[in-house]
Amino acid sequence: TAVVWGTLGDDNTLYIYREYYKAKGLSYPWHADRVLAVECGQTLKGDEIEGRAGEQEPIEAGWGDPASREGRDAFNAVGLETWPAENDVQLGYDRVRDRLRLRADNRPRIKFFTTCPISIKQIGGLVRNHKMIEVVQMKKDDHAADAVRYLCCGVYSWLGL
Repeated sequence: TAVVWGTLGDDNTLYIYREYYKAKGLSYPWHADRVLAVECGQTLKGDEIEGRAGEQEPIEAGWGDPASREGRDAFNAVGLETWPAENDVQLGYDRVRDRLRLRADNRPRIKFFTTCPISIKQIGGLVRNHKMIEVVQMKKDDHAADAVRYLCCGVYSWLGL
């Protein structure tokens, strides 16, 4: 299970500032509880939630794997509203690549904080391959990259582009 948090800057730059990435085999409600804890300012030490909960971070929109209704339902049940993400893999990575492309000001429109090492690694591995779609179709170690792809597509449609 992978979740990424992003925010849009004034210049439409998407800043990916937090990630949650845990191994398979655990229930969606288990993951949803931990993601909610993180949004409420708690920390995770291993798999355990630590610290006192604060106010939930305001989230404008969230997208989840369209093939996982059970997962989205579990997140919705704890107040983390999610909608089915765009699942066209090529379109998603076109959106990611477009944000990575340098603009006239010599800056991309997506930036990753160092607090997101898994997302950085997975996206970096994909964008270096010119045949990205073939890499994606292997479906191995790509959950954070999928989350970034869902976010890029979601933001694109949310902004009405």
